[in-house]
Amino acid sequence: MSRADAFKVFYGESRARLLVQVYAYAGDTEVAQRALADAYVAAAHHWRKLAAESDKDPWMRQHAFKASGKVQNRPLDPWYVRARKTADARRPLLNA
Repeated sequence: MSRADAFKVFYGESRARLLVQVYAYAGDTEVAQRALADAYVAAAHHWRKLAAESDKDPWMRQHAFKASGKVQNRPLDPWYVRARKTADARRPLLNA
């Protein structure tokens, strides 16, 4: 299996599990998604070393948790821009 295929398999198997963990740590879905994306970029850069480890989750969590602090310092969309993306079912609550 090539390195790219191994990384693709790892990504597919671990993303949902790690996203829940990073969300629990950060408390914000958008921050968790950005932090986990940053951690996967770091994992891709270090894949030769990381591929040899049997359990990659602690490495990923460490980098995602660290990245979540950096992500929280990035400017986010204002609340009203994020509210426009909210499902129509919650629109009456936002209008109230």
